[in-house]
Amino acid sequence: MQGPTNNKNDKDEALLPVPIKKDGDREGMIAHMDAALIQRHAEFLDEVDDSLDSSDLEAKAASLYYLQRYIHAAERQSLRDNNLPIPAVIEYAIDERKFAREIDIMRRIFKTLDYSEAYLNELDQSVDTVHEALRRSDFVRETQDAWPHLGPVYRKMALHHIQKIHAQTQNIAGVQTPPTLTMQFNQSAITPAATPDALPTIVFAYQTDNLDEAAGISALGQACIQKSGTAPPLRPKIFYNTHADTNFVTRDFATAASTVHHEQHHVMQSALMLAYAQGRIPKCHPIARDVEIMWVLHKQRAYITHALQSVYRIQHKEQDTYYIEHRMQERLALRLSA
Repeated sequence: MQGPTNNKNDKDEALLPVPIKKDGDREGMIAHMDAALIQRHAEFLDEVDDSLDSSDLEAKAASLYYLQRYIHAAERQSLRDNNLPIPAVIEYAIDERKFAREIDIMRRIFKTLDYSEAYLNELDQSVDTVHEALRRSDFVRETQDAWPHLGPVYRKMALHHIQKIHAQTQNIAGVQTPPTLTMQFNQSAITPAATPDALPTIVFAYQTDNLDEAAGISALGQACIQKSGTAPPLRPKIFYNTHADTNFVTRDFATAASTVHHEQHHVMQSALMLAYAQGRIPKCHPIARDVEIMWVLHKQRAYITHALQSVYRIQHKEQDTYYIEHRMQERLALRLSA
């Protein structure tokens, strides 16, 4: 797979205006970087098709990272050309029809990164195990029955309790998520609605600063790995948006709880990646390739945001979390019995 093999580019850095003193200078820097991406895009497209089916995972991840950057750059340039405000980060749904070839390449790359049967079996086992633990909990059963009548304070407590049960129960390849995970409920949006006219829905996010250190992305992480040979521990946090949230306020228990399971599995992904980086998941393990794909995509910053909605849902890191979410929603739509 041809394409950028490093997310830093000397040519890009040479274009940066220094020092950056105010917002206008920052926009000038972004405009220069966008122009550089757009200028060399034709060269990238000429080369990428010849090696699209390459087994080089790093190159695929780098190409995904590049393509998303290019689409955002071209979208910002379109805003400039039309004298429209330019957001620091594009969070609305981009019209993918303008980038049909780029979207097609991204889709074709993700199609080569399918999960193994062994990993899918681990997901099914996780659903069975977590569901059984919820079924045994008197508190969860009572919450399910009373959900339509519960206020926001009790709902927050209940969802946090469900998250803890999931974390304590799920085990993949001998890996569990850290017991120190915290949840934060927000009255203002961390993540906006996908489209301007849409109501915000339940949205979780999680922070894994130490995972970036493990990837050697930060100087601290590189120093830590060089000194000890291992990555630092995982310290995740889950954010839960509750403002004007139709899922949180009015929808059924299964919908709200299954979203907890979706985001808790993102934390499991981080724990798996950290275990892989530390050598606790050997390369001969049946799911090692699945975790390696997560790890490489993370290192290359190849996570696709919801601005590219059709690609966002099919990317490697979201496929399994939505699988967990939908399976748990099916189970929790039925009454839990002791």
